[in-house]
Amino acid sequence: MSTVILTSNLKEKLLNKTATLGVLGLGYVGLPLAVEKAKAGFKTIGFDVQESKIEMVNTGRNYIGDVVNEDLEEIVKSGLLSATSDFAQVANADCVCICVPTPLDEHQQPDISYVKASAESIVPYMHKDMLIVLESTTYPGTTEELLKPILETSGLKCGEDFYLAFSPERVDPGNLIYKTKNTPKEMKTDIIWNNHFDAYGWDIHVRIPQEYYYQSSNVILRYTIAAILFSIILVSVLAVAFSFPLTKGIKSLNSSMKEVSAGNLDTQITVTSNDELGILSQSFNDMVSRIKELIEKISMTERLKRQAELKAFHYQINPHLLFNTLNSIQWKARLLGAKEVQEMIYHLTEVLHENLNFADELIPLKKELETIKHYLKVQEIRYGKTFNYSENIHSDCLDYLIPRMTLQPLFENIFFHAFEDGEGSIELVVTDKHEYLELTLTDNGKGMNEESIEKLLNPNHHGGNGRGIGVYNVDQRIRLHFGNEYGLSIESIVSVTTIFSIKWPKRR
Repeated sequence: MSTVILTSNLKEKLLNKTATLGVLGLGYVGLPLAVEKAKAGFKTIGFDVQESKIEMVNTGRNYIGDVVNEDLEEIVKSGLLSATSDFAQVANADCVCICVPTPLDEHQQPDISYVKASAESIVPYMHKDMLIVLESTTYPGTTEELLKPILETSGLKCGEDFYLAFSPERVDPGNLIYKTKNTPKEMKTDIIWNNHFDAYGWDIHVRIPQEYYYQSSNVILRYTIAAILFSIILVSVLAVAFSFPLTKGIKSLNSSMKEVSAGNLDTQITVTSNDELGILSQSFNDMVSRIKELIEKISMTERLKRQAELKAFHYQINPHLLFNTLNSIQWKARLLGAKEVQEMIYHLTEVLHENLNFADELIPLKKELETIKHYLKVQEIRYGKTFNYSENIHSDCLDYLIPRMTLQPLFENIFFHAFEDGEGSIELVVTDKHEYLELTLTDNGKGMNEESIEKLLNPNHHGGNGRGIGVYNVDQRIRLHFGNEYGLSIESIVSVTTIFSIKWPKRR
């Protein structure tokens, strides 16, 4: 089309915004265009054949992503924008923009049937000085070859009675930069890219305004330079800010280490952060506390051992005098024919011989069991054959070491507190648990309640007669020799059974 020269009347209306604009087709091109024209102050009428769109527009509800809901609601309330399906109102418009869709047909060519139908629908309502602008995307020549002949059927002549122009839409839905308002038209300074597709016979024409084409590069350059300068300043400040507390923390840690190496185990570092230096300081504090606990534990263990040795020395009597006396009594009984007395003294002598031997604190299990057999023989002579005793021990377990006098206090507890006149059954079982041994001693005597069990294993509950001290000492001596993870435990059911369990590590 040639250059359009508007009449002074229409031009004046457009300049003072008294002209009424009509937009045919309220799709992704038409509705944003109608909204922008109404926002600019023009009274705008939107035309569409879909009643749902018309209702939504007239109630201020948006259905196009590029339109702001608040803008649509405001201009509808102000009366600047309305929508209708009555094409008779085209007669009230001074300028009509055709924005109907032109989809591709089966031959990949624009379907201009909607453009043709729109032109035919406005012919009855055309009037002098009307401006008609085709916005729909179509091939060159559509305005001259298709629209002009149809519109002139109204009896008006193009260029004299009405005006016809082509302004193809360039709407890119969802584009954050180019909207309907600022979509640029062709300029000499535009950056142009052309490409031809032989498969479809298409010529692709891309035009970008120069200012937008270089805008990203200029912004990136400015921000890059600013970021570099800011980074240099920031790194310098951070280096000074972080190096001082880090150096201070390292010096404090070094000073504390020197204090500990000098023997001051009460040294602790104040932890004020959760970073690597704070974790290291906390680990140092934990290590010093652990060393202090271990030293105190070792000191306590040594003190307990010394006390045990002193007690053993205090209660030790001259074994030679005792043994010689017992041997004399044994021979006297033998000469007098008192066989039971002789046997009792013999077995008692063997028991005392092992109990008063302080040379080795740890002895093989089989030697401890031999002492028990002598002890049981004494009880058999005392009570008669009123009790049953059984053993279940694997031969490989007999050579492992156990503290001397571990079993005798347990057997004494059975005969003195569990059995009535020595009557009952006793079972001794030793089990190999791979890493340690477990000995269980079971009787079917009176049993005991939880309070009695606690008294046996707690030295503070023992009376002045010393009852129960032997069982407690068994537990303590095992723990002193092998650690607190080993020791003696007791399970019992009143009037049914009592089970003594000893756990100790394998040692030869």
